[in-house]
Amino acid sequence: PHQTILEIGTGSGAIAVGLAHNLPSSSLVATDVSVKALKIAAKNARINRTECRVSFILSHLFSALRPAPLFHAVVSNPPYITSHELDDLPAEVREHEPKLALDGGPDGLRFYRPLISQAGRYLHREGWLAMEVDDRRAKDVSTLLSRSVEFGSPETIQDLSSRNRVLVVQKRA
Repeated sequence: PHQTILEIGTGSGAIAVGLAHNLPSSSLVATDVSVKALKIAAKNARINRTECRVSFILSHLFSALRPAPLFHAVVSNPPYITSHELDDLPAEVREHEPKLALDGGPDGLRFYRPLISQAGRYLHREGWLAMEVDDRRAKDVSTLLSRSVEFGSPETIQDLSSRNRVLVVQKRA
């Protein structure tokens, strides 16, 4: 079946392009606040021959989208490093990744709050929200999700190092 997926904060487009490549009956909308990132993402979609199924939109979170249940899933790898941890990042990250893509605010949760509070407006009934998290803040993000009346209980997915890295939750019917 055809699935529509929204990615918030696409950056280089790796997630959107990867989903489009692995889910050939899907269509995706990928947003970012950076014009430069969107150009890189569009180039990556062309290289991977998914450009006909991925649309790129300049948007802060959901600001350029009309609230309507359009998507079967919303995915995001938002900035989650706390502002005071930025200087402690390895040089290869600190010197090559834009600060905008890393800085999650004083508690690392700056983007999770609006993501969780707004995502339900864009999801079909029983749609899914999936977010990458820093394993040190997975519990905090899970708590934010559990306080939302729109979503059920979050499930935690671990990475290959057994760290909590992705939270997935379904919108209530």
